[in-house]
Amino acid sequence: KGGGVVVPDHSFQKQAEKEAIQDYFYGKERELCPRPIVFPFSKLQFFRTAAAPQVPKDALPIGITAVESKTEVQAIEPDMNLENKLLAVAGRNPSDDQELVCINVAGFVHVQRVDVQEEKLTILAPNGLPMPSTKLLVGDIDFLE
Repeated sequence: KGGGVVVPDHSFQKQAEKEAIQDYFYGKERELCPRPIVFPFSKLQFFRTAAAPQVPKDALPIGITAVESKTEVQAIEPDMNLENKLLAVAGRNPSDDQELVCINVAGFVHVQRVDVQEEKLTILAPNGLPMPSTKLLVGDIDFLE
């Protein structure tokens, strides 16, 4: 008899995530052959999203309600924390970086290596260049091959 919903364990979820990422870059049957590409830091821009700070309710005037918290885009400097991260490639270069939260994502790249001394990073892209945008969004997904 079925016992209802079963919560999968963490290791199962991580394995499923790893397989989905490998399928994205290498294909289901491993028929794709993505190439590593080296970029100087100066050719790319890196961003992270965060919730915009809110004013405490007790600091507002009586009768005024706080507006909804919006997502804010913050530019970040490339560093070693980018290594092994998956980054989203913006579908276009918006004139205002705050638009990055509402434009389409063209795809994803995997940061294989960060060389802070040389100010270069090696990314793995599932298709050839050029990318539609130089703006990359940093997320929380790490991928070790």
